[in-house]
Amino acid sequence: MLFITRCPTVLILSSRYNTFISDLTLDIVTRSIKGVFAYDIHWYYGIFELEWLINQSSSRYHAIIVLGSSIKHNTNHYKWIARPCFQSLINYPIVNLVFVSETSEHAWSRAINLNSTSVLYPVASLIGSTMLVLV
Repeated sequence: MLFITRCPTVLILSSRYNTFISDLTLDIVTRSIKGVFAYDIHWYYGIFELEWLINQSSSRYHAIIVLGSSIKHNTNHYKWIARPCFQSLINYPIVNLVFVSETSEHAWSRAINLNSTSVLYPVASLIGSTMLVLV
């Protein structure tokens, strides 16, 4: 089946946890896709609602980008959050920009090193795998 669209729409799901990282990555992602794709932004509070949001939104959007960050700090609780998050995300065709980091500095470094190429190519690839995009 071939779909033809003139303006692909992307959903950006951004975490409300570690918002300093999410806001930075959201800014980079929106600047990267602005003018190329239409986009909507939805915020999520926890990983357990993330799979439900993706399920509900997958038919309305051409691609989904998930933003978030889990930082270890001094405990290992991040393993209990990161594992179910990645297990739920792997079941969907999405662009995964959820960072799992040992320190806040490492999370900042990963977020700052995002550029438009590292965002645009995966999104375009995801959209191009299922439809023909007319410019």
